[in-house]
Amino acid sequence: MAHESTKIVNLWVLSARLLLKLQVERNILVPMENLPAWQRPPNEMNAFSLMLYAQFGIIAAIATWFLPDEISEIGVASSVLVVGLLGIGFLQLLQVKNGRIMTYPIIALLALSWVALGEFGLEDAVFVVIFMSVLFSFVLYIPALGFDEFGLKMSRPRRKLLLVLMLTVFATLWFGLDAIEFAVAGEAEVWDEELDEDIMVELSTAEFGAMAAAAALYVVGIIVLILSGGFGVRLGPIMPEQAGLALALGNGLMGVFWFLTEGFYLEVPLNIIAVGGMMFLPVLGFFRQGEEGSQGGVAVAPAPEDASA
Repeated sequence: MAHESTKIVNLWVLSARLLLKLQVERNILVPMENLPAWQRPPNEMNAFSLMLYAQFGIIAAIATWFLPDEISEIGVASSVLVVGLLGIGFLQLLQVKNGRIMTYPIIALLALSWVALGEFGLEDAVFVVIFMSVLFSFVLYIPALGFDEFGLKMSRPRRKLLLVLMLTVFATLWFGLDAIEFAVAGEAEVWDEELDEDIMVELSTAEFGAMAAAAALYVVGIIVLILSGGFGVRLGPIMPEQAGLALALGNGLMGVFWFLTEGFYLEVPLNIIAVGGMMFLPVLGFFRQGEEGSQGGVAVAPAPEDASA
């Protein structure tokens, strides 16, 4: 799986450069203003509430990457990392003021703690900080771009552009490339517990069907999202929300594929539900809020383009 890892790492690095440029020049990293220091998790059943819990679920799924196969084998280093990542999750769930900005120094501190504990070399720590910072930029800012309630100071046109761009890149890296590659090749590299290594396996009929459907949903979802959501092209009854739903369903089928090939583990349901929610709910929130604002007949002045903290 070395070539796969190299490809993904290169894509993440390219995304890192783009996101860092956007964060500095486009004022993505702006604090929430006129909000309390923290808020209780909402108990209403609406898109924003579900997005908060989905965001926490994604961070919990990332935390599971660092858990050993047997809980009894968990050590100090793993505990520190898992607790730190869950702490980042609670910062978002409790809507702690400036919680998004606080995430990045926490990631750096967690990486340095692994260096101090002898788990990482300095080069490994730098890679982890870059990789996790980019990953968390997607996890933190895709929801914030989709919902006014997150308090991101940015005009709607700019938010729409960045939402479409970031969701397209995230869906591509998270499952789109793998789904297309596996469907075209008819085989995939999966983890074998007995051999304790990755092996190449030919896809069964069910596995191939899941991958073909996931690839098709990804392609259709991205095209509709860019055309309808990004450029405002009317595609008959098809709306941007349906593009987000297609991406969520494609991601869910990818989770089904991993369940069929590698068995059940905690990350699979968290990935299907939480990541799927992040692909659908921000699109729903953004475009539904726009429709409600236009139907209400009240013109809302957009935030200035040079808004800053």
